[in-house]
Amino acid sequence: SSDLDIAFAGECLEGHDPAAVRKAMATLFKADEATVERLFSGTRQRIKRNCDKATALKYQKSLAAAGAKAIVTRAAAVTPEVAPAESPVP
Repeated sequence: SSDLDIAFAGECLEGHDPAAVRKAMATLFKADEATVERLFSGTRQRIKRNCDKATALKYQKSLAAAGAKAIVTRAAAVTPEVAPAESPVP
């Protein structure tokens, strides 16, 4: 099922040089300087949304190879706008 998000919050894996990680991320995502700055701003940036476990693992591996720490989370469930949770079930 496609229910995982991959994000990055500027964290490097232990033992990796931040400058080298930035360079590797720029290459990995074919990103310009502004995008790389945003990735390393310290704010969580979503890289890929609603992917399956295999894709999430692939991204995680690629990021780890670049020395970057991927954040894999469950995709935010879409809350139905219809009825509040406490409404009785018919």
